[in-house]
Amino acid sequence: YQRRVHGGHNSTQTIMSLDDVHLLEGAKKTISDLIIHAINAVFSENVQDISGEIIKTITRPAKIEFGEWSLPCFTFVKRLKGQKPVEISAKLVGWINEVIKSGSDESIRNLTADIQKVEAAGAYINFTLSLSFITKVIPLILDGSFTAKRASVKDRVMIEYSQPNTHKAFHVGHMRNAALGDSLVRLYEAIGHPVVAANYFGDEGAHIAKCLWFLRRQTAQTGLKLEDVPKPRGEWLGVMYSNAVEALELDTLTDYPHPGVVTAKVLSMEKHSAADAPPNWHKVVVDFGGKTAVVVCGGEGYNIGDIIAYAPVGSRFAGKSIDPKDFKGIESHGMILSKREMGIEDKAKKKKKKKKKYSALI
Repeated sequence: YQRRVHGGHNSTQTIMSLDDVHLLEGAKKTISDLIIHAINAVFSENVQDISGEIIKTITRPAKIEFGEWSLPCFTFVKRLKGQKPVEISAKLVGWINEVIKSGSDESIRNLTADIQKVEAAGAYINFTLSLSFITKVIPLILDGSFTAKRASVKDRVMIEYSQPNTHKAFHVGHMRNAALGDSLVRLYEAIGHPVVAANYFGDEGAHIAKCLWFLRRQTAQTGLKLEDVPKPRGEWLGVMYSNAVEALELDTLTDYPHPGVVTAKVLSMEKHSAADAPPNWHKVVVDFGGKTAVVVCGGEGYNIGDIIAYAPVGSRFAGKSIDPKDFKGIESHGMILSKREMGIEDKAKKKKKKKKKYSALI
């Protein structure tokens, strides 16, 4: 940590400018010059004085298929009075492509030599760079220029990662986070940020309490003596932690382990209005905690005024998210649960051998 943050990049190297090393950043200046030239030709307006502002507004497009850079034309509205951003974009792109096609302007040919495509997209102009331009990065990588130290920036970055559990052995998930965090630290340092790499060991919290609880229980019930535990003890402690978590799971301590399921009162129920709806479908309005919801339910065994088990939208049941769903024109919000779905055996139903119909849990 100390070496990486404070002494990892202290060797004397030539500080290269971002434009020299990062080709995509360097292309912004070319795009700015091209746009300034086009505005002068199309609108007879010299905007050379806002070259820096143009470069700052050039951003990455929302999707990679739109090219490498995108220029919003809102910047030019004040200078090109009476022109809307969409109109500015269309006119500039039309002129640029026309000049490229005719080859009449040598300066434009030079500026667009590394640009494969220029397209208008609403108020934006998208630029796709040529493959020959992008491959110029290969010699820079080979000679070390691309990975040379960049000019320092003021923004300090703190990257917190890994967070190993002191009561559980490292696994693939921990290793992934450690590798990802370390890579981010190195990348931010490479582009000039002072970086603080933070790695907190989870030495307190619920997992410690769970493990201590289980160890105390094992000591009391089995006569376990910690001094008799063979070394190395790290993996053994991980097993104790896993056993503690399992022993404290909701489905271990209750007969009905369904977090998210609440009670609801049936306010009204009526047949589904669709002519082709199954005969057992009902439109049911329920109240849960002062909120109401419409549910399409095909179950039976419940009436108006009954208190039922209800899984609202946003909860999860049987590993699935409960989302709004359309049932032949009626949007159902949530799910009325049967006894069988809740894991409660209905002995009366079992005797009658009605396996296909579920009774609501009342």
